[in-house]
Amino acid sequence: MLVGALYQLAADPEEWPAFIGRLSLETGVPDAHQPLLAAMVGGAEQVARSTAAQATAPGPAPPRLAVLAVRDNGRSVIGNAEAAGSLLAGLLPRPGEAPAPENIETLQAARARVRDGGGGPQLVRLTIVGLDQPAFAYAVRLDRLPAALREGLGPEGQAFGDGIAVIAHATRSEDPVGGSLADAFGLTPEEVRLAMGLCDGASLRAFADRAGLSVNTVRNQLNAIFDKVGVNRQTDLVRALTDLGQLWTQVGGEAKAVAQNPDFAPEVRIFHLPDGRNLAYRLYGPTDGRPVVAFHGGLGASLLPSGTDAACRDLGLRILAPDRAGVGRSDPVADPTLEGGARDMLAIAEGLGFVDALFVSITSGAHYALAAAMLAPRAAAGLLLLSPRPPQGSKPAANQSPMVALERRIRNHPWIAEAFFSIVRLRLTRGIMRQIMTASAVSPGDAAYLAANPQIIDALTAGMSEALAQGSRGTALELSQSQRLDDVRNQPDLPPVVAWHGAEDAYATPDEVRAWLGQALGEFRIVPDIGNYLCLKHWPEVLDRLARF
Repeated sequence: MLVGALYQLAADPEEWPAFIGRLSLETGVPDAHQPLLAAMVGGAEQVARSTAAQATAPGPAPPRLAVLAVRDNGRSVIGNAEAAGSLLAGLLPRPGEAPAPENIETLQAARARVRDGGGGPQLVRLTIVGLDQPAFAYAVRLDRLPAALREGLGPEGQAFGDGIAVIAHATRSEDPVGGSLADAFGLTPEEVRLAMGLCDGASLRAFADRAGLSVNTVRNQLNAIFDKVGVNRQTDLVRALTDLGQLWTQVGGEAKAVAQNPDFAPEVRIFHLPDGRNLAYRLYGPTDGRPVVAFHGGLGASLLPSGTDAACRDLGLRILAPDRAGVGRSDPVADPTLEGGARDMLAIAEGLGFVDALFVSITSGAHYALAAAMLAPRAAAGLLLLSPRPPQGSKPAANQSPMVALERRIRNHPWIAEAFFSIVRLRLTRGIMRQIMTASAVSPGDAAYLAANPQIIDALTAGMSEALAQGSRGTALELSQSQRLDDVRNQPDLPPVVAWHGAEDAYATPDEVRAWLGQALGEFRIVPDIGNYLCLKHWPEVLDRLARF
């Protein structure tokens, strides 16, 4: 029955609630049968791969994109075949010649914007000889360019390792940017409505009257849009938004899987452990900021909420966010343990100079943060546990969400975990994530937050994709095999412990958290009108609390 349900899930990920319902809370599978069952469910992964391939089969030809690879501050430029006949042709040097000086300046400015913006995509305004109006394109760090576009640059262009790529339509597009405005340029919802109103032909006065705002307010919003988009005239704005719609869909959508626009996450770095394994990590905030080590949740990774890097710079925080073994881009271990994961975190913190750091954990990351603090009490100045997850009891909560049931039941069926997460990795889409999160928002506060902030679906999809970037095995093993701290109440050497917990949390009640932490718990904030989404809703407050710890 379970194997059949898994095949159904592989073919149609929207069947995941039915799949969870087929998993019995009882273990019920003799150990001797688990290898056979594990081999059987491997076939479900093949179903998922086949179905995913069919779902991504070529449809109508996408718009052709002109791409330049740029390095050496704009003095070395190579283009793909489409670039020669596009508006980017004016930036290409003639055979045997260097680019024109004015083009070097344009490309230097584009390169600087990409670097300042964390890698891109960044909208760039191009001044090209022979054009009587500015041209617009996206620029990204070259290693974030989709593989298919990199291939078009040939071996020489792909070797521009520290360069940028400048991308535009090979032919003019008439599709507006539409719903991508907030992602592409960092516009607020109010600014998005104004920008789209202008694209539809509304005047400032007409838009102000329709929105019930003063003309001065609308003019201030327009000036903010100019600053973010990088233009200074209304006609340039409309032209840019009209030209770049399909381009953002192709280029920005893939880049968003590794970085959240507009406040792109810092680049992934690699730390070499003494045993030869590599741990991936990101660093947020200024180099001289107060050190903080982040412990991600069970389906998380080093990708923190959008805006973290900028907020850390304002608050003077320096956050080290590593991927645990087998998660994200970190090397796996054959038999993950809680103590091993905690020692990895201590090793990377010490190796990168995060001494006397604050520890902040998200959901089940609390077990690793507490274990690390127990192993090395002097390593942490204090702990902030966000929505901590006590060990699950034998009885499910009355308001249990499907995600709670999923975690509980996979722990009872470890042989199915890897196949399940392989299917998730292969079939994950924004639509599937929306369905999962909507069904999981069982508390009124979570449901209201999700309805008011549908954009978090993109953040959650990106986070899940990041966690499963190199495979599903690490996440599956951690969820199904890693131990949990059963009792932390009698740990005299722990640094100060602060916990925040949603009053409507479906994983554990505040009383269960308090009982688990016991005397180790100092400050305890029970946040009203929210459940599992506490961290997402209150992340700016979390960062502020860390700055005041």
